[in-house]
Amino acid sequence: MAVALGRKIVNPKGFAIGFSRAPLLCTLILLPMLLLTGRAEAQGNLFVVRGVPVDVTAGSAVDAREQAIAAGHREALHRLFRRLVPLDEMALIPTISLQEVFALTQDFSVENERTSGVRYIADFNARFRGDDVQAFLRRNGVRFAVTRSKPVLVLPVWSDDSQSTIWFDSPWYEFWLGYVNDYGLVPLMTPLGDLQDISSVEVRDALALDPTVLQPLAERYDADDVIVSHAKIQGSPEFGLASLTVSSWQFSAGGSAELTETFGQREGEDLEGLLRRGAESLDAQIQEAWKLGNLIEFGDLRSIYVSAYTPDLGSWLEVRSRLKGVSTVDDVRILALSKAGTSLDISFAGTDYQLALAMKQNDLRLSLNADGEWELSLAEVETPFPDKATVAGSRDFGAEEHETVDPLEGGQGPAPETIQLPPADAPPSP
Repeated sequence: MAVALGRKIVNPKGFAIGFSRAPLLCTLILLPMLLLTGRAEAQGNLFVVRGVPVDVTAGSAVDAREQAIAAGHREALHRLFRRLVPLDEMALIPTISLQEVFALTQDFSVENERTSGVRYIADFNARFRGDDVQAFLRRNGVRFAVTRSKPVLVLPVWSDDSQSTIWFDSPWYEFWLGYVNDYGLVPLMTPLGDLQDISSVEVRDALALDPTVLQPLAERYDADDVIVSHAKIQGSPEFGLASLTVSSWQFSAGGSAELTETFGQREGEDLEGLLRRGAESLDAQIQEAWKLGNLIEFGDLRSIYVSAYTPDLGSWLEVRSRLKGVSTVDDVRILALSKAGTSLDISFAGTDYQLALAMKQNDLRLSLNADGEWELSLAEVETPFPDKATVAGSRDFGAEEHETVDPLEGGQGPAPETIQLPPADAPPSP
């Protein structure tokens, strides 16, 4: 999830894909269909919800299974809404009938089924119709986000009365290694803790947000951001008297921000439960900030004319493959294939800035050159369109018009240095 978007403007120019006339005609006819089919499949992953536990007891095993399947559909759709919709918009989602839930479902499956005479237990998976789900939310005036972030690397640091550590004897690191959350648009991962990690990152380097240490770590795991999360335990978890203070800092090209929360141990809660609350709270705030920074105002679709750098067939196939994963793109039409590259008409929802960000999350660079022309290339191509001379005055697209969106803060504009939240167990303000 790149907070500093790295929106570099380049001035590329391409050359021919060597098609004869007949293959070119076939390509112009078939590639748009392949592109749109692939896009639907890529978007479909966003609308898949897995591992919903169902456990129902009824008058018979048949009744229990029927009720469990219905409950699984409802919970899976609720989890999908939680994935896409900000918290303050969830209340706008109307009550939906079971028939409407079924209508939004493309297919479903169950795993780990167990039955008795009156009970049914299973894990429920559902794939929803992405276009229909989005249309449902739009009809009801509910804003949502559909752009997935690149992975964010969580580096857990643990402190107790005796030591501060990352890799050894760290309950915080061990917890994050096994932490799984399928709800979010922002994938979270944790370093493996192998010899290379252990030898390259020490506690003092992590807490100092040392770029000479954290940048190579991010690159190793192909993450745009690193969240250094420092958990300090006080008191005795064994006697239920502990409190956990979690301070988390974002390391990225866009700067850093701090989030601090304190969790008091609840009655009957063990250390793992306390750690889970800390991790889930951090995860939820990262997800929420990303959604708020990427809300799509779905009105009439817009379209832009784009010159894509495709110097050979392999480049075009890779560009096409990555375009499939850009959820804000509604339609792509191929206008021409020539020595100048591939000319595309891209129809999309949202703003130019949101389209560029969505492209970046899929390793594509959408840029506006000094002549006001849109250019598209693979992100790893350092000098696309090499035949075109660089024009002075090129600017980074979106850098002037849009403030950085911070994954810990949400919204736009510069973040405060520290956010001190009230204890998680504190009663809500009146």
